[in-house]
Amino acid sequence: MENFLIVVNALSQLAAVTLIFSILQRYIASVRYKQLFLGIIFGLGAALSILQPITIEPGVRIDGRNLFLAFSGAFAGPFGAAVSFLVAGSARIYLGGIGVWPGIFSMFVAAALGLLWAFLDQRNHLRLKWLILAFFVSATIPLILLVEPPIGLTAFILGGPYLLVIYVVGSLALGLLLQNESNFYLRAIDLQRFSETDPLTGALNRRGLERNVRISLEATATRSQRLGILVAMVDIDEFNYINDIFGHEAGDKALQEITRLMWENSRPADLIARIGGDEFLIFAFNISEHDAEKYANRLQKKLCVTVENEKLETRRNISVSIGSIFLKE
Repeated sequence: MENFLIVVNALSQLAAVTLIFSILQRYIASVRYKQLFLGIIFGLGAALSILQPITIEPGVRIDGRNLFLAFSGAFAGPFGAAVSFLVAGSARIYLGGIGVWPGIFSMFVAAALGLLWAFLDQRNHLRLKWLILAFFVSATIPLILLVEPPIGLTAFILGGPYLLVIYVVGSLALGLLLQNESNFYLRAIDLQRFSETDPLTGALNRRGLERNVRISLEATATRSQRLGILVAMVDIDEFNYINDIFGHEAGDKALQEITRLMWENSRPADLIARIGGDEFLIFAFNISEHDAEKYANRLQKKLCVTVENEKLETRRNISVSIGSIFLKE
């Protein structure tokens, strides 16, 4: 009965990890911080599992720690897996006993197998992925035999079935829960992106611009070295004439091409937004006044496209007018 309660308790810990995982997914944007906190959470889950073991002999403990280590590799990446390993390994070393080093080695193998699973799934989109992960985690059970005989063999015979239940049921249950949560998070991101993006050009709309400017200003405030901000208004010359003579389809293509050229001639962190029919705003943060002037001049030269009307056998070059201001932070 006691061992059954240990299995139930291990699965309850997995449910708690799922809840915390969902919170981290929604409220922490930084990938590195997310990996750090996931590593800590999975590591604490493993440590709690170590503290509630099935004790075969003094110092020989059977628990579900490797499930947490494998999932840290699968979901938190190498950095998160390393953090989990350090947290759980420290707990196991503190408790000591003759099974400490085989236990440490099995945790390392579990984290490595989780990383391998993530790599294979990313490249091949594994079918029956959670069963495969359950197999990977269960592959660490024979490592119990590394404990000096006959204790290792006894632990394997008595504790192996419990571990198999924890690893298989836990992998399937936790895997499906985490996958559902990840899918929900990705759908939420897609919806947010859709609500903040101009569908024609892919540039930000007004709502997306406001939110991203606020985020960029907050990030800029934390920098030790502050430069300035370039705000540039881009207006397509004679755009109504283009629509009237060449048609709205040609006008749409011109908007898309101008947007593409703005992205090509901007930095990855710069914000580009369509705020009107033929009007765009560009925000470039952390830029010097000299570089801001060169930036605006480069845009003026590069933002030029050609439209044509085959029926009228006419073509026209489209240019833009740019007004810019440099703001010191």
